Order: sequence, then structure tokens, then C-alpha cells
Amino acid sequence: MKLFEHHQQSKFGTRFSKFRGSLHLIAQRTYPFMELNEKGEKLYLDQAYIYRYKKCEATLGKMPNMKCHRIFLWEQFLHLWGAILFWALAVIIDLFVRTPWNLILPLLVILYFAFQEFYIDHIKYHQRLLRSLIDWIIWGIPLIIYILIVLL
Repeated sequence: MKLFEHHQQSKFGTRFSKFRGSLHLIAQRTYPFMELNEKGEKLYLDQAYIYRYKKCEATLGKMPNMKCHRIFLWEQFLHLWGAILFWALAVIIDLFVRTPWNLILPLLVILYFAFQEFYIDHIKYHQRLLRSLIDWIIWGIPLIIYILIVLL
């Protein structure tokens, strides 16, 4: 029996799962690589992502997004893009509100993603620790750089 399997999911858990699913859809629907299926047809965007994911899952097993270099690189690029968007939001906050709120947002985001990557993804989705560490570093480094720039 998996951990937490017997508990009924709370409203927050349901909302979080829907939010997480919508973020996964962004990765899926913006997948930049073209794939060729068995018939030689070109597949783009979400069809290419689904095809690559299923192909990798068939050959590599569970959680192929860590082992499939195209999917892995695309997801890491989106993590980096998300961190840059949080950086931009912190700059906007700095323009209108100033300190300490421009530092609180990046710190909260770093703490949240540490919780998500090392607890939620690891326990609920059985994500490997190495993948959690890579994801957190990609999310955290731009925000840590922003904090250091503001403090120095």
C-alpha cells in the first residue's frame, strides 16, 4: 500500500493536483521538438510530447521524463522560465512597494519549491531525489541570484 493512499484527498489537494496538471499541460502543449511516428507522420506540440513520453515509457519504464533527454531539457527550460517570471514579478514589486516585499516573494518561492520538490514530488509522485535536486536548483539559482543582487 502506498503512503497516503488510504486518505481521502482534501479540497486543497484536489486544487493542487489540478494546478499541477495545468502546469504539466503547459509543458505538453508547448513542446518544441518535432517527432516522427511509425507511419512517418510529423507530430508537433502536445502530440509530439505524448508520443515521445509513451515511447520513452515503453523502453525506459516509469517516470521517463527524467531519462528522456528531450522531455527533461524542455521541462528544465520551463522551470528556468518560471523562475525568471518570478524574478520579474519581484522587480515589479520592488518598483512599487520596495523592501522587504521584494525579498519575501523570492524567499517564499524558494521555500515552496523546496517543499514541493523534496516532499510532495518525492512522497506523492515517487520522484527520485536527484530529479528533485536538479529541479530545485533550476528554480532556485535565478531567485538566489536576484536576492544577492538586491542585498548587495
